[in-house]
Amino acid sequence: MSQLNDLTKKAFYFACGMAYYVAEETEKNLNELGTQSQVFFDEAQEFIDDAIARGEAEVNGWNMPQNSSTSHQAEASPELKRQLFSLVGGNMELADRLLANVRQKYPNESENWYWEKVIYDLERDRQNY
Repeated sequence: MSQLNDLTKKAFYFACGMAYYVAEETEKNLNELGTQSQVFFDEAQEFIDDAIARGEAEVNGWNMPQNSSTSHQAEASPELKRQLFSLVGGNMELADRLLANVRQKYPNESENWYWEKVIYDLERDRQNY
């Protein structure tokens, strides 16, 4: 009878161990799937935001108003405009303020340089969060 009890205990322990193993593997797989889903979602959201920014920039022609401080400088490249537009989520007032601050702080730079500086600062700040 003791051999039957031992066999029953071992079978029970085996079943418990397998159930734990299956639960552990399932949790690991679900966590991995969640991570992959988040990466996919982030990439899809970035693509969508960029597509919206490009479309809006093309439709609106997104030309910065020329004032006395920038009238002598060439216009920034369309790619820089699209990139900044995407980074500020379409908020042109924010982009204008950031560009104005950089222009004031660093006079006599090219228009592309100002846009690149704002883009660099935004991307740097996002990496720090």
